[in-house]
Order: sequence, then structure tokens, then C-alpha cells
Amino acid sequence: HARIYAGTAGAFLRSAERGGFDVVFLDPPYDAAQEYESALTLLSESAEKWLAPGAMVIAEHRRKQSLAGQYGALNRTRLLEQGDAALSFFVRGIGS
Repeated sequence: HARIYAGTAGAFLRSAERGGFDVVFLDPPYDAAQEYESALTLLSESAEKWLAPGAMVIAEHRRKQSLAGQYGALNRTRLLEQGDAALSFFVRGIGS
């Protein structure tokens, strides 16, 4: 079962009741750098509500844009860089 939401992550997280998602893919416009921090922080602060245990959050961003290695319950496990783009893979920690 997959759902695609076109809009800001913040708006979705404030409007939906709960998630339990196994995989979340974030792809904000590259020029909206604050959306990455906002979305990852919101997801990590409410990880139990939105993310299944062991869930993965993948954020596509500019290669030159640095994302933190951890956002609360989310820990980056992989950084894949290709050309000007990068994918940061975060996993919800066990017990969080």
C-alpha cells in the first residue's frame, strides 16, 4: 500500500491522524532547504506516531547541502551521492 502526498511535510503531518509508515521519501525543491530540517525534525519528534519500528526515511537533496547525521530518533545510515544530487537514508532507531 503506497500513498503519495504533494505538499509540505509539515502540512501533511499536521493534517493526518497517524502514519505507521515503513518508508518515507522526502523530495522538497532544492531551494527550500529549510523544508528538510523541518520535515526531519517533525518526523523524529513524533516517530512513534508516524513511523513503524525500523522505518526508513529517504531525503533527496543537493550534494552540497549538508544534513545532520541524526534527527532525534532518526539516524543516517547511508549517504549516496551522484552528480549534483544526494540521497540521505535515515532509520528510526529501535525502541524510539
